[in-house]
Amino acid sequence: MKTKMKTIHIKLIAIIGFAFFTLQTNAQIDRSKMPTPGPEPEINLEKPTEFKLKNGITVLVVENNKLPRVSYQLSIDNKPYVEGNKAGVANLLSSMLGNGTTSISKEDFNEEVDFLGANINFGSSGGFGSGLVKYSDRIVELMADATMNPLLTEEEFIKETKDAVSQYYPTLKDNEDYTSVINEKHYDRLKDLLNDAIEKGAHIDEINPSNEDFSQQEFYKIPPTIVTNTSDDMKIMQEEIFGPLLPVVEYDEIDEATALINSKDRPLGLYYFGNNTSEENDLLNKTSSGGVTVNNVISHLQQNDLSFGGVGPSGMGRYKSFEGFKNFSNPRAYYKDVGFKLDKFFDAVRPPYKGDIEKVLKQLMK
Repeated sequence: MKTKMKTIHIKLIAIIGFAFFTLQTNAQIDRSKMPTPGPEPEINLEKPTEFKLKNGITVLVVENNKLPRVSYQLSIDNKPYVEGNKAGVANLLSSMLGNGTTSISKEDFNEEVDFLGANINFGSSGGFGSGLVKYSDRIVELMADATMNPLLTEEEFIKETKDAVSQYYPTLKDNEDYTSVINEKHYDRLKDLLNDAIEKGAHIDEINPSNEDFSQQEFYKIPPTIVTNTSDDMKIMQEEIFGPLLPVVEYDEIDEATALINSKDRPLGLYYFGNNTSEENDLLNKTSSGGVTVNNVISHLQQNDLSFGGVGPSGMGRYKSFEGFKNFSNPRAYYKDVGFKLDKFFDAVRPPYKGDIEKVLKQLMK
């Protein structure tokens, strides 16, 4: 018992002594005075070396021998655009980059990045990569390949879409920000499209972040629904949808997508996502649609200086802008004859015909 009390007593003295020492130490610092700053570090950035890769990407390199690491910043020169109420679409696409390429699977891409000890990330306006200097060439190759030849898989698209919807709409059923189908007739029409697709083998991914029950509701809301494994005999692939149902068709080459578009009625809107200008121009030159937006959706409708309308079954005529003014105007044709002053000139083309009348008419039609 005495030994135990002695131990406690010694520990207590040690704690009190330590606290007293700490108080003495703190008391020696005058915190009312700003500490004197140390010398400013010297930053010397040398003139960068510039070179261009075979794929057209320009690279600027500044060598720093003090660090055995190198970093790259890739800026994609996208044309300015307004996301409006479609904010997040560009981020959805960029989040799918860096998950493999058309020549390297997602698993192999990530495994090689880890093996190199590198870091490669992408955003809506570019990418960033860093790693050891001795692997710099391969890091640039991986970044360029992931940018120019991204592997945009169905699974990755569904995953990122679910994440985006969950971020913007944590709940759906009673969320005023998430719109409802206009009436019961169109609600039933959309349900019929969905049921027909399911019966014919489609896969359905309903995005319902809070797992809400939509069987009993005040409105006519349908959760965002992705439809995959589609076929041409499904109604959802034949009719205009105008609802939160998104059928997805995979392709390997852009020509496959072009052929699919041209095999159906000309669409009201066409949306291309990507940074390949040649591919973009090729798609637009080989297809026809009411309007086009690049790297977003519906944004062409928000531009007051652009006309809006369809082509063929998707609609006739234009409204908005000057084209809309002309479309809803009714100009009157007006013609005034030259009178009798040149009447003798027209005798040559009036019956009874004389001479080579056919030759005269050809001259007048030139």
